[in-house]
Amino acid sequence: MSWIYKMLKGPFYGSYRGKGGSIPEIDGSATWKELTYKSKSGAMLSALLGTVQENKQKATIVLGHPACKEGKHYFVNSGYANFLMENGYNVLIFDLNGFGKSTCGNFSFHEDIIASGEKAKEIFPDLPMGYHGVAMGAHWATIAFAEIDHRFSFAILESAATSWMEFWAASAKARWMIRFLYPFFPGLRKNSKMIERVKDIKNIQSILFVYSKKDKLTPVSMGEKYKASCKLITDLWTVESAEHANIIGSDEKEQYLEKILDYVHFQQLHFYKKNNF
Repeated sequence: MSWIYKMLKGPFYGSYRGKGGSIPEIDGSATWKELTYKSKSGAMLSALLGTVQENKQKATIVLGHPACKEGKHYFVNSGYANFLMENGYNVLIFDLNGFGKSTCGNFSFHEDIIASGEKAKEIFPDLPMGYHGVAMGAHWATIAFAEIDHRFSFAILESAATSWMEFWAASAKARWMIRFLYPFFPGLRKNSKMIERVKDIKNIQSILFVYSKKDKLTPVSMGEKYKASCKLITDLWTVESAEHANIIGSDEKEQYLEKILDYVHFQQLHFYKKNNF
């Protein structure tokens, strides 16, 4: 079946399939480990686990990449994973099914996110756990968070599309394929309308939505729709001039990292206070 899904995904993600990369180098205060684990999407997922020294661990952050050939190495090559680790946060970064070194599964990408959270919680059961997804890794997270079995307590959703149809508005081929798939995959019809599923989010204490005013694929108006639809605590933060899914590579990188760190720090402190640590 995997070859069928690989073919059907072609109009959406065919040009973004890469082979992944090697384990990154890091200083002596942290370690990297390769992981593989099963997802209910039918795929075997490939991940990298970055662990800081035990006495410095504040929380664990699972990172979901945008649609790109780098896959999970998007977070490694940009320096973002190391930034989190240098500030005391373990990271688990994974390839969504069909990307990088992960095998190809079905269209249930949200199951990859749930499986990655489950694996991270298995390794660090007593630490608070958040999720940071960018573009594809963000909008599929809204589906994951609507499921009762996810393990995340807070999230950063960056450049998240509100629906497949809206995201692929400029591609007639992709929109035709979406309409073709709906009768055969009824679950996809439901899960491709992220703005509807976000109303069902469970067990998340807050979400930080991040957008760029220059981004035409996922404009700020999508973030405004998400904020209006969410029933939990949310914040919408924007930058001025970054390209789609590239705030980390823009001139606004420094303020972006400062905002992320402030948010994550507050959320992990809230977790410890709530649980009387």
